[in-house]
Amino acid sequence: MARIFPWVVAALALAVLVLVPAASARALHQNVTVIIDPPGAGGVHGCDNAPAQFGGVDCMYCGIGSSVCQGSVCECSTMNLMADPAPGRVFTGWGGDCSGTGGCGVGGDVPHTVYAYFGVPAPPPPPKYDFTVTKTGTGTGYVGGGGGIDCGPVCTGSFTSGTAFQLIALPDPGADFKGWSGPCTGTAPCQLTVSGATTLTAEFDRLPPSVKALASRATRGEVAQLRYRLLTQIPGHREGMAVRKGSRLLARVALAHTRREADVYWIAWRVPKTLAPGTLTFCIVAIDPAADKRATSCAPLRVR
Repeated sequence: MARIFPWVVAALALAVLVLVPAASARALHQNVTVIIDPPGAGGVHGCDNAPAQFGGVDCMYCGIGSSVCQGSVCECSTMNLMADPAPGRVFTGWGGDCSGTGGCGVGGDVPHTVYAYFGVPAPPPPPKYDFTVTKTGTGTGYVGGGGGIDCGPVCTGSFTSGTAFQLIALPDPGADFKGWSGPCTGTAPCQLTVSGATTLTAEFDRLPPSVKALASRATRGEVAQLRYRLLTQIPGHREGMAVRKGSRLLARVALAHTRREADVYWIAWRVPKTLAPGTLTFCIVAIDPAADKRATSCAPLRVR
């Protein structure tokens, strides 16, 4: 039998050490610890993709209802962890060796501790409902107040259920607020609490024109100033005047009036020279053709 020299044996042993890994497959893995916060609020699962010579794929599953779980990951790979919220819970983020709310990747270079945080989902926002103001009637006016309603330019809004606010109605000059219909009635400020889609109606009517004839004096053969006070000025209205002696009509006067004071006007009428002295009557008529309304006022005219 051939003699084997010691140096040959040593060389063969060294070759074996080179061909065999320096540690076992289990020694090539690192521990992964997952802590659920709060306990029982969810779970975590994940796997790595370790080659077969290093033990193959390793997975861990930390079931819903767990508090602490442990697994291992090969140093040659990465374990990708995913969170599983329990019913009625939401995953809020990672802590420890991971962060954010996406996947959590941990490598096998060192041991890892990962926290998985879970919470209660926020309640859904309360529903919103449309709110609309409509204005009706022959008159005009303003509706506004709380909630951003300025009607005016903005007659609609969208409000969450339970929103409470107050609306008022203000008629324009020459108009009157007749009242609400819908969720409010009457003419007082409308107190509202939104619980669904709502339409509120405000009715405005035009007021009849308002005038007052003023007692005047005149001299035969001269121009008289027949005075009256215009109490309500409505766009589009017109006026007319007549002079009477008893039931007899003496004149109709075209209105080319002149403002005398803040709300006092006068119309020129030349008194006939042949007219006998005495007291006549002149009447001013204000007409609103849009609303088919009129008002009349008469006063004495003393002629000398």
